[in-house]
Amino acid sequence: MFSICSCGANKTQQKNTSGEDFNVNYGKYLEESGKPQKFDRDLVPDEKTAIKLADAIWDARYGIKKGIRDLPYTVTLEKGVWYVKTNLPEGYYGTILNIKINKYDGKVLYIWSEG
Repeated sequence: MFSICSCGANKTQQKNTSGEDFNVNYGKYLEESGKPQKFDRDLVPDEKTAIKLADAIWDARYGIKKGIRDLPYTVTLEKGVWYVKTNLPEGYYGTILNIKINKYDGKVLYIWSEG
């Protein structure tokens, strides 16, 4: 019998019945086992969640913290993929950020900037 607890990115700490600890790279386990991970519901169910996730990823990728949150967004959902894009007000020039996120598992499919 095993108990599983989270202990860092992509790793799972397991204890067997004798109390011994060992680490398993969980991503590698899923890859080797061929078992797709399924969720009870969509991880990115609505526009608000898609925008929050996009902001966090843009911040990590481009180091932009406050500025992008002040820009208007265009958010669309097509065939289970959220497309979030920043928009510049008319007459302004700058970088437009784009991202496509899988609605079901939250995986980033594409990320790019224009301008």
